[in-house]
Amino acid sequence: VWVAGLVIEEVRKFHAANKSIVSSGFPRTIFEAEIESPVFQELFSGRLFVVKLEVSESTTLSRNSNRRMCSSCGKIFSSLGGGGDHSALCSSRGGKLVVRPDDALETIKHRLQVYQKQTLPLFAYFAEKNIREIVIDGEPAPDIVFDSIRAALDGVL
Repeated sequence: VWVAGLVIEEVRKFHAANKSIVSSGFPRTIFEAEIESPVFQELFSGRLFVVKLEVSESTTLSRNSNRRMCSSCGKIFSSLGGGGDHSALCSSRGGKLVVRPDDALETIKHRLQVYQKQTLPLFAYFAEKNIREIVIDGEPAPDIVFDSIRAALDGVL
């Protein structure tokens, strides 16, 4: 509950400064949404959207299990399309690229199970609250997905 309180506090600051926000990965449960949604709806009435990325499990597993992080600066890289050289060095700081514990295959599979159980039901919850859903094909390359999200939001804001 305290995390949701912190989120609401920050959201109110953005609203007071006449700024918009994009929240990625939060709320993750109905419980969190029940705390935050009324505030979001009050502050951003008419400008509140849920963006749903439709991505297959195989794409999710591939993208996440192929992420690497610089051991020096924390920058994230993908080993996809780069020859799969997991011993490569960071182009910014020269640190070794390592696999984050969160990107281990079994961890990703577990996160997908949690998503199915706890997060997926949020879309029905948001629909009940008349929060508009924007569906984006998440299968293309990340830069294309980003452009699709931006275009969809530009079309409604």
